[in-house]
Amino acid sequence: MAALRSVRSKQQVNKFCSVGSALLGDAVCFSIKEWDNTLRTLEAARCDSLLLPPLASLPTSAVCEAVRHYHNVYMKASQLIVLRPLHWRKWQEGLCEFMDHTNNNGTDGGNSSNGSNTTLHTGCCELEVLCGAFLSQQREQFVVAFWGTVDSCSLRLKLLVSRFPHEDEIISVSPVAGDRMDGNGVDLEEVRIAAEESADDMGEGAILLRKRYFRELYSFQRLACESAHLFGFYASVGKAERLWLTDTLLLERHEEAAEVLIRRSFKRDFDVPSLELVSGELLEDYKSFEVNESKQRVLLKRAGDTLKGLWCILAHDKFVKHQSQSKLQQKGVEEEYECGVEEEERSCGTDATALKFPEELVRCISCKAVRSVTAFATAVQSIVECNPSSPPSANLERLEFLLSLLLRWFEAYTGERHRGDIPLFLDTDLWEFLLQRHTELLKWVMSAYCSGETDVDYNSAVEAVQFVCLSVLRCLDVYKAAVVSKRCEESVKDKLKCVAGNTVAEWLKHTAIGTFLRGIRRACSDLCASGTRFCLSIPLMLIVVRSSVVESRLLLLCHGISCAVDVRQLLLPMVDLGFKEMSQLDKNADGTLLTSWVGSMTSVLNSLRRTLRLHGAEHAPADDFVCELHRHYLSLQRLSPAAVSDIVTDAWTDFLSSGFVVEGGLRGSRRVSLFSVSSERRAALHGAQQMVNGTHVDVGHEERDYKRLRKE
Repeated sequence: MAALRSVRSKQQVNKFCSVGSALLGDAVCFSIKEWDNTLRTLEAARCDSLLLPPLASLPTSAVCEAVRHYHNVYMKASQLIVLRPLHWRKWQEGLCEFMDHTNNNGTDGGNSSNGSNTTLHTGCCELEVLCGAFLSQQREQFVVAFWGTVDSCSLRLKLLVSRFPHEDEIISVSPVAGDRMDGNGVDLEEVRIAAEESADDMGEGAILLRKRYFRELYSFQRLACESAHLFGFYASVGKAERLWLTDTLLLERHEEAAEVLIRRSFKRDFDVPSLELVSGELLEDYKSFEVNESKQRVLLKRAGDTLKGLWCILAHDKFVKHQSQSKLQQKGVEEEYECGVEEEERSCGTDATALKFPEELVRCISCKAVRSVTAFATAVQSIVECNPSSPPSANLERLEFLLSLLLRWFEAYTGERHRGDIPLFLDTDLWEFLLQRHTELLKWVMSAYCSGETDVDYNSAVEAVQFVCLSVLRCLDVYKAAVVSKRCEESVKDKLKCVAGNTVAEWLKHTAIGTFLRGIRRACSDLCASGTRFCLSIPLMLIVVRSSVVESRLLLLCHGISCAVDVRQLLLPMVDLGFKEMSQLDKNADGTLLTSWVGSMTSVLNSLRRTLRLHGAEHAPADDFVCELHRHYLSLQRLSPAAVSDIVTDAWTDFLSSGFVVEGGLRGSRRVSLFSVSSERRAALHGAQQMVNGTHVDVGHEERDYKRLRKE
């Protein structure tokens, strides 16, 4: 009966669940327009009783099925593109309406029984839990997508404060022998070392409190760092932290220790420009708190130096311009609303000066490497808020700039000892943050190059994906080098490097390669199969080959020998495809396209050659594969124009010089030799000269000789 009820429930919401179902599963769509239309249709279907019957008339299982589909469509969209603010609001409103149904007193689809009340209560609880989990996921996605903005940071602060337990609910995180991690994922060894190193700066009571409330203090410190660029918001984090410290500790039995923590909170806020610091409100709060005159003089001087700094001057100027521009935008929105203009269709009549990228401010902040993450956040905020009517995007030039800031900060941060401080990022949070930022940059790239209907540039998108992935791999190398200098046992270092490597490998496999790179390749293949033609400077099939080369490079860099078979299965079909396309091109026509094919096919063969090197000396590669690869180099040499024959010759020579010897019937006789390179090169150059002279040369005898050797 339960299975029958489940089938009936799905049938009742089948029409609603069919909306957007084509974009779920393995399908990958980067078109913002298509997702916009799908989400609008989904919202219309949610309000259409013909597609989704009134929730009160549906059993709880059917409502759960409907809300699960509704959430999955929005979730898939948020993972592939940058959703507009309108869609985020609709998503939240829709989930809240489904959750409100839990208070409905209707019967379970009209099927009443003696236990109907109990069944209804259980179903409502299930729906409430499900909607609550979906709302939590929606908020997490919003925080990540709009990282660097006031909306994201204010939501994080609100959620942070709401999670705080009362003092009697706090569980001590003091290190236990043989246990490095507490229930919250806090590395107790890091806490212990930091406490020992800071003994001279803090009293014993403050050290114990910091260990006891590590999770709360760590969360405040991290949020403060990630919002340091928000001139009008930053001080709110420190204010909330000090309020919590006062309510939790200062009024209890930890007064002296709490004062140390509060003073350190003020000290941190005095180093960063903020509206409250400029207005003097923060200074007044500190003066009303501080009773030690010598400490007060030191910190007030620190605040004065910050106020006189160029960072503060530029940030204040940017804030004032942004405020004035926001008022103009709001006035324009109100006028357009009175004229009946829809929100998503409103133009952004913005002032060019106010929306100009804050290059001088970013350069000023990033003059110190440890502040590069703040400069990165400043740039991200500027791009996200530049044009509210369109999603943020990043071309290759902008992507390189953003990644350079992020990498510069990562190198500086991992190279520091963080003596006496709570770490800004625990290792797990560090990689989560880093991969989230790179994932969002990938979505910005898709928005720039793949979101249009006809104006697409898949080749640049492939280059950008490779750029982002190489940045992540560079960060992994930097991290592993920094781990070596850590003060811990070798087994701990090995574990840290292993965990980081596995985390990056999973991200590359499922996100960068599995979602974005293969999504681009699938889109190009589908367009070729459908016969659609764009005015592209590079053929779609060439982009398919290049994306396969990029994937093979990333797999080889990350996994090494374990992915050799996968790389061959990926690239060998590309060899036949590439040679087929090259054979249809005229060597004597414009050689730009043929030259592009030569470069890509050389990269394909070089990647296949690397799979041979990965086997090592103790695992000799198969003779058949070596001969096959040799034959592919030979074919590529013949198909290449004379102007780029050196490229193929060098790659072919490297392959034959790698020590892969294929022996024939007689011991020591080579069936694959370097002589073939010079022979084919001579034939290619001679053929090119003959074509210039108006004659034709037959080089087929070389291929016939090679086939004869194969048979022997």
